[in-house]
Amino acid sequence: MSLQYTINNASTRESLSQIKTNAPQSYYTQNRMINGEDYNTLPYVKYSDILKLKAVNRTSSGISRFMEIKDVTGKYSSTNIFCEDGYIYYEEDNNVSSFEWLNASDIQNFISNTLATKIKSNESINLYYSKTATKTINNDTFWIKGTADSSSSTGFFVLDASAENYEVQQIGSLSSNNRKFVEPGSLLLFRAPSGYYFDIDRVLTEGTPIHEGQVTELWASVKSVEEDGTADGNGWLNNQTYGPGPVVLTENIPTGAELVEVYPVYTTNITTALSQEITRKIINNEDFGLRYDVDNREWKIVNPEDVDSEGAFSNEYAGDSTEAGLDASWQILMTNTGSGRYNVYQRRIRFFWGSEVETRFYFDPETRVYDSRNGTVISDQIRVLVSNTKPDNSDSLDVEHAFEIYDTVDYADGYSDDSKVIVTFNDKDNDGVPDNPRVFDIVVDEDVNPLNKIVYFEKYVDYDNFERYRYFDSNNVVTRYTSEEEINQLGKYAHPVGTVFYVNATKTFYELSLVASERTILSSTNYIARVGRDKLNFQYRHNSGTDRRIDPSPTNIIDMYVLTESYNKSYREWLADKTGKMLEPEKPTQLDMTLQYQELDKLKSISDSIAYNPASFKILFGSKAPQELQATFKVVRVRNSKISNSEIRTRVIDTINEYFEIDNWDFGDTFFFSELGAYIHNKLAQDIGSIVIVPKLSSQNFGDLFQIVSEPNEIFVSSATVDDVEIVDSVTSAELRNSSTVNIFGGYTPGTLRN
Repeated sequence: MSLQYTINNASTRESLSQIKTNAPQSYYTQNRMINGEDYNTLPYVKYSDILKLKAVNRTSSGISRFMEIKDVTGKYSSTNIFCEDGYIYYEEDNNVSSFEWLNASDIQNFISNTLATKIKSNESINLYYSKTATKTINNDTFWIKGTADSSSSTGFFVLDASAENYEVQQIGSLSSNNRKFVEPGSLLLFRAPSGYYFDIDRVLTEGTPIHEGQVTELWASVKSVEEDGTADGNGWLNNQTYGPGPVVLTENIPTGAELVEVYPVYTTNITTALSQEITRKIINNEDFGLRYDVDNREWKIVNPEDVDSEGAFSNEYAGDSTEAGLDASWQILMTNTGSGRYNVYQRRIRFFWGSEVETRFYFDPETRVYDSRNGTVISDQIRVLVSNTKPDNSDSLDVEHAFEIYDTVDYADGYSDDSKVIVTFNDKDNDGVPDNPRVFDIVVDEDVNPLNKIVYFEKYVDYDNFERYRYFDSNNVVTRYTSEEEINQLGKYAHPVGTVFYVNATKTFYELSLVASERTILSSTNYIARVGRDKLNFQYRHNSGTDRRIDPSPTNIIDMYVLTESYNKSYREWLADKTGKMLEPEKPTQLDMTLQYQELDKLKSISDSIAYNPASFKILFGSKAPQELQATFKVVRVRNSKISNSEIRTRVIDTINEYFEIDNWDFGDTFFFSELGAYIHNKLAQDIGSIVIVPKLSSQNFGDLFQIVSEPNEIFVSSATVDDVEIVDSVTSAELRNSSTVNIFGGYTPGTLRN
């Protein structure tokens, strides 16, 4: 049976009100929830704090109560899936957002919350470890292990591991060479001496690795260091001849392993001095960038005249102050757009993992699964299996390589692509330092045979008439030709009609077509290419929290989406807050709702099991919305209108808020701008002649926000303010381009940023 039942019509709401008011006490005890209408109405009667509710019969189980139900979608059950059609690729771009301030308190909140979050985000960590060169240890530096367990070791560093009397070496700030970068939070690369390898038990063994798990390199981060790491030159603590050492690593590194490279600490702290400098620049409406100074392990200001606005990220001229626009090491760039507003640009790298057909991914970014056995938070993972070959030969990978899943792939219209997820370097001990920051290079190795390291995507039109991209088999793309001319000369008659060609030098696709019965090579925009690798064997592990378990014995599992009065009130207060002092309220957990509405279990059918799902709001348009959903409303006023532009903007926002009142929306609805536009015209017919919505994100086009869908647990809400409404003389192509293609410096010519 289907329990999806809409109650948004006026007569139903009126009958609910009458039931709540006039129903005798016997109604609460005699009525049961049997059909779809019951599940969508009776909870309102029982609990007055339920503002919006929707019940859907999600699945049927019919499994013995002695067996745990297995939900293949991953929402209620953990999954462990092996597939052979994986692909991985990365994208490097700029994430654009806006910031508005009224007083110094707003600026401090921005620095301590928004800016700090950007700096410590996975995208910034990916950028740091992908683009930063390691510090090479040129002097012989070997590890001497003291105590150890399976996941850590203590010890110290020496010049010669075979000497009878160790020459213990200082590390950290007291060292005069690159060992000064060996400090808590740094990441170290150890290599086995020539003629040796690390076996599966991490024992240094003579010979050549030939079996799975045998490697020549190991990574470990520094957990702690006592003073200079020498224990007063003794090496061992407490003047012992053996025992714990002053340096603690996060891996079991054997004696004799040579330290060869160091990733300096990536500090996410913003110092008080830097915070004050940022505040001063914002108050003075100055443009500036922020870069990470690797040598000093701190964030620093980049003045606008030093910013390289066109080049890709590079540390080559990091810190250059010659006013020649050479410094491309900035990670955050803030450009003033007037009236206390800034555009905030964040460089980022994102890694994507996908599956062509064999599996679909379920991930909830808001859920953290705690493993009580090990006392750790466990994450969803992709494991690249050793059955895969190395990138450029037929040898198998030495060991499995793991990526941690941290987000879903969502688009501006609300569509969530469950064929892929966003991943980052695995961090099994959750210390903020990757276990191995070179896993992408190991699996892909894009610098060797680059034409074989590309993942392709084909444009298609989905059932909602949206243009999207899906995986396209690399075997169907010909890459051997270096130019369009060469394709015409050598490829036109060597391949069948329909063949897709890709010229890497110009990043251009071509298709072989028949035009008037003639074979013709035409350029195509129906495909895109990303650096990566496909056809990979992988293991997908998803962990579902114990609080999501459901009773397996009932036949029907009913998903009940619930929005409470208290959460709605708190959320809208946060949405209206412009000071930045209020924190976004937390949703009730599934466990909270199960306990709060436990009386409903007495009213349900014995064959049913209710799974409570707290409602989420999908924010549209304003600065608190996701950047891909932020927009500007372009309004053309009627010439004989007698009200001011300011009042028109206010009335437009009031009308939008009225349109998005909670009674007008249900879970999983679709937003159409044509309906909103008609509603605004109807309300303001005497004052406005036209209104359009234009995306703020530079990568989006006019029309991208005309239709937006919400997830089954989401309800639309607008965060638009008068600052998101612009009065224009006419809606022209120039006006549309002006909003949807903002350049990286908010309209300033690159290289001529004002102070």
